[in-house]
Amino acid sequence: MLNIMMIENDVEIASLLARILPLHHMSLTSYLTPEDALHALSEKDYDLVILDLLVSEFDGLEVCRKIRDFSNIPIMISSARSDIQQKLGALGLGVDDYLPRPCDPRELITRIQNVISRSVTLKRNMF
Repeated sequence: MLNIMMIENDVEIASLLARILPLHHMSLTSYLTPEDALHALSEKDYDLVILDLLVSEFDGLEVCRKIRDFSNIPIMISSARSDIQQKLGALGLGVDDYLPRPCDPRELITRIQNVISRSVTLKRNMF
């Protein structure tokens, strides 16, 4: 089972995904604040981070920078912010995928599977 971390302050979205992802062999742990998520990321292994760019008072791009300071974990942005500057900024920080909201949960699941597949292939080719 894939272990996915979500940094999301919309409880309804997190709750919906917590019900849907297990049907696809994925578990979801959701964090309301980046501080809690960053702490958990340093203590537990996750396969992917799904990040909303509008998390509490933090800029999601700053959260990406902090994650990249200590981890190469795949990061997927799922956010209502979809202007090109935000997308380019996120991709420039090493985000693996950017999915504007609203989105169909089937698309999110397919994108998660693709990002994980690329990540596993990359790791395999490195060793």
